[in-house]
Amino acid sequence: MATHKLIVRFSPSKQQEFRIDQVTVNIGRKPDNDIVIDMPVVSGNHARVLHEGDRIVVEDLKSTNGTFVNKKKITKVVLNHKDIIYIGKSQIMYLNDDATSRMPPQSKDGADLDATMVLQTKAHGQMKGGGKPGVGGLSVIEGDTNRTEYALEARLCTIGKVETSTVQIKGMLTPKTAALINRTDTGYVISQPSGGSKIKLNGSSVEGRVALKDGDIIETYGYKFQFFMNR
Repeated sequence: MATHKLIVRFSPSKQQEFRIDQVTVNIGRKPDNDIVIDMPVVSGNHARVLHEGDRIVVEDLKSTNGTFVNKKKITKVVLNHKDIIYIGKSQIMYLNDDATSRMPPQSKDGADLDATMVLQTKAHGQMKGGGKPGVGGLSVIEGDTNRTEYALEARLCTIGKVETSTVQIKGMLTPKTAALINRTDTGYVISQPSGGSKIKLNGSSVEGRVALKDGDIIETYGYKFQFFMNR
């Protein structure tokens, strides 16, 4: 019989293994969950992983900030060996020991779990072979945009109403520039434009310049994005 596991990565240096022995594994911020992720961006009862016949599925429980599998927002989806569930800033890798015996130790993005851990421990969000950060991006969680993901490649990226914005958003009250995201030598920072007041980062209002971290949730003028770093 196959053994199903979840490897929960709370931070680059902290991870924990959970076997999916019971019918359902509940995930959320409340202490009565099987996997507790104590972060403001995680809902009390955020998601669950369960057996459906011989398959393992993950289901979002109408969480505030959404559940992602391989960086795509999901409602309910069947998990495959080495799929990664993103909840808040935590990453949960699903492993199927039966598949492990039949497959080479290679993840979807070409790096095994140990290599990924070494990379993240050396420098969060940095690329192999260099000290400069990789290219970050935004995944659209809520709001009508023309794309689901945006790469933040320029030194100055903007979220706003004008067509030249990196991420164009709509709405009668939306300003020309709603948020500024600067790409620096050490990472990304977000700030309000002059006179702006409607950016929230992980539920808190942005004041001044604030460094962005992988998994941060950005809200502005009815839109919601998740910041990520490519690896």
